[in-house]
Amino acid sequence: MKTEKIPFLFFILTILCINSCNNYSIKSNATSISTFTPVMSTITPTFKETSTVPPTFYNESDCIKNIEINLFLLSDEEFFAITTTAESINQALANNYPQWANYKQTVTWNTEPVKLGEIILSASFQEHFAINSAVTLVTLGESLDWLLPLDEDLYSKSLSISERLFLSAFEWSKPENEEIRKSYPEITNAATYAIYIFFNKDREKIQKWCYSYQRLF
Repeated sequence: MKTEKIPFLFFILTILCINSCNNYSIKSNATSISTFTPVMSTITPTFKETSTVPPTFYNESDCIKNIEINLFLLSDEEFFAITTTAESINQALANNYPQWANYKQTVTWNTEPVKLGEIILSASFQEHFAINSAVTLVTLGESLDWLLPLDEDLYSKSLSISERLFLSAFEWSKPENEEIRKSYPEITNAATYAIYIFFNKDREKIQKWCYSYQRLF
């Protein structure tokens, strides 16, 4: 992965691009609240269960290089990419976390309960912001230690996560926020900063996020 900083202009272009995507197949609204009616399959996950994690098949030492000197998780371009589909999210969950793959929730934009792929995609692509839905999913999963709750509105939680990540990355990249960048000399770009701040600078948690992101996507 190459380390590169995104100029402020890229964020403006991102926002303009989002506003032009009126024909996007999934309709969502930043202020809308889903009707929380989770529909579970025969698999009933609880917080007491141990999440199903496949054997590690990647080299963990390659996930975050020089973590104490230069912290880099993914490029800003990948962070803001809107190419991850609901189908790819559902497949990644089916391959790694079957309980999550079977979760469904009633939402305002569909007459039938939808799977997490559709939920995550909608929460990540809003009128005023957009980030890679894969980033939203992995951040959601790691924030819950991949233990699927039965009593939580995952659409609203995903919406909050994606907006928070977007705003943190945006703040990092604003030209007038040089003091923020000087305060974190080890952080290499806006995307890494957003995830770093979300997990309260917990490097162990950030490493786990990186491993999960590589494994799922």
